Amino acid sequence: MSLSRSTGASSNHPTSAPLRALPLGQVSQPPPQRFSQKTTLQRIQETEGRNWLYYQLFLRQDYDACNASLASTDEPGAANVQNAFGMYMKALIAKRQGKLAEAIDILKSSLAMDKRDQEVLKELICLSYLTCAYEQTLMYVEQFKQLTTSQDWSVDFYQGLCHEKLGNIGLAEEHLKSAINVQPQEKSYLTLARFYIRHKEQDKAVDILERAKRVFPDNQLIATTLGTLQIKSHKDLDKGFANLAQVASTPKNRSDEVLLALGSVMQQKMDTDGALKKYEAMVQDPSIVPSAALLNNVALCYLAKRRGTGNKDGKASTASQKEEASQRVLQAVACLKKAQQLAPMDWRIASNLGYVMKEVQLFATASFHLMATIRLTQKHPSPYTYLLLACTADNLEITGQANQLYKYSVKSNATRDPCVYLNYALFLLREGEKEKAIGMAVEGREAMVEWEQSGRTVDTVVTDAFRLLTKKLPLPPVLTHTASSASLKQQPSNMALGSSTTPPGSHEMIVAAEVEPSISTHE
Repeated sequence: MSLSRSTGASSNHPTSAPLRALPLGQVSQPPPQRFSQKTTLQRIQETEGRNWLYYQLFLRQDYDACNASLASTDEPGAANVQNAFGMYMKALIAKRQGKLAEAIDILKSSLAMDKRDQEVLKELICLSYLTCAYEQTLMYVEQFKQLTTSQDWSVDFYQGLCHEKLGNIGLAEEHLKSAINVQPQEKSYLTLARFYIRHKEQDKAVDILERAKRVFPDNQLIATTLGTLQIKSHKDLDKGFANLAQVASTPKNRSDEVLLALGSVMQQKMDTDGALKKYEAMVQDPSIVPSAALLNNVALCYLAKRRGTGNKDGKASTASQKEEASQRVLQAVACLKKAQQLAPMDWRIASNLGYVMKEVQLFATASFHLMATIRLTQKHPSPYTYLLLACTADNLEITGQANQLYKYSVKSNATRDPCVYLNYALFLLREGEKEKAIGMAVEGREAMVEWEQSGRTVDTVVTDAFRLLTKKLPLPPVLTHTASSASLKQQPSNMALGSSTTPPGSHEMIVAAEVEPSISTHE
């Protein structure tokens, strides 16, 4: 009974199933589990979310987290969908970290997957240029232009830079102009201006920067570069000063380059006190580290104040005035020594140190610094450096070397500065070579006439030296020439007379930081 009830209960149970005997040797297997299959749309949505995360981490410059997120993608289907963008982001991170070769390899792999990816090609163009692979860059440029008929300013920009590096100057200028015409960018304007400066076309550089200023009137770098270039050209001092003053009118725009350029303009206009105020503002600003250019210009201000120290009535200077002048010289030497420590390869600082040492009659030390200046300017030696060194050798009674140096100064006198010829004439007169002295004096007289006709002024010390020379030498008669009494403070005066004028190279440092540097070609 019990067995039959039990059997009946078992047969009526809903979960009961008849037992079957398995064949010999067969093992029972669990039933297969069913997982939800993701659709293509779901995978794309997840991929877009991951790509957004990568991009946000990249913008936050959290490169380690971004790389970790890229490496954590281990689902095969999703990895294939996001592979191109992930590789692109890896390349950008490697570029930011300075791993240019690694970035190029990643982009090449990405380009192999999709040869029509224009963004990858543009990055390859930029990175190939940065690694100096100019031929390879031009190859990528041609590949990019085959994909699209529309122009891209960055492609023309790098194409122009590559042609300049390869010596194709005409093509370089054409493509840099094309980059500006396609889409005006501050970077393109500044690079084209820098291109003109490198090829000695200052007027074109000023023109392109003036155009850039009209397009980008609030750009500080363009206004600073334009003002600096106008000042260096010695043609538009007022315009250059106005451009720099515009930049300096806003406190947040007062960079050290602007204040330095403003101070140097004041030095040119002989406003030494005003220039020192600008330089003091830079020294007192904790955010500005004193540069070699700043110290150099401060030293020149001290020298100018030293020359201004004295009795203007022509009487002998008092002991206090002599003491003050000596202090100014010591301050100038200290500033120049510190500047030379900061920029040991700057020829202007070495030249100014040589001048100061000559003024204090330390001729051996002066010759050391002047020889360093010549070695630093082997490609374009300055005639004034040879002139100073010749005067130093003359004071050291090394007559043969002094004569040779005077010849070098005359040979390199491309601007036909009268003081070069007059100094050599005085030297030849002292050595008893009267005929050669007359020839040099005639050259100096003709140079003075040329300068006056071209609107340039001649230092009064030079004109006084010429009058002194004409009393000792029978020069051929010429038309009466009235030299301008204006002072040309940018050129050295007659060093043989021992006059105290602005040393050579002093106002060549007018923009101390050359805006070439400032002009950056790449971001």
